[in-house]
Amino acid sequence: MKNRHLNEKSEIIKMQDEELNKAFLAYGTFKELKENGVLTKDGGILGLGGSKSIPGIFEEDSFMQLDIRETREIPLFTRKVSFITEHPDSSYRFLIDEGLITYLEIENPDEFWKLSKYAVLETK
Repeated sequence: MKNRHLNEKSEIIKMQDEELNKAFLAYGTFKELKENGVLTKDGGILGLGGSKSIPGIFEEDSFMQLDIRETREIPLFTRKVSFITEHPDSSYRFLIDEGLITYLEIENPDEFWKLSKYAVLETK
């Protein structure tokens, strides 16, 4: 009885720990992000100008789920990339090889994910 109770508590703690360290990432072109419901463009006239934003309601299925304790590098392989979400500049860097941005390297995960557990990057 006591072992079963300890196992149940252990399982609950494990699930809570996984939930606390869960983060979500989406990246792609504006068109891809818009089609997946991750990004919208507000304002502007006839498609010009306006600002890109994340809709208030979106499907988590449109995001890749990550464990912030384990994910340090995210492959990008693009010529240009910009964050839509806010993340401290000092918490990451882009690795570049022959003019191509190959990876996003998260140098300080606690700092990187402090403002939000969601990261959205637009590639070009």
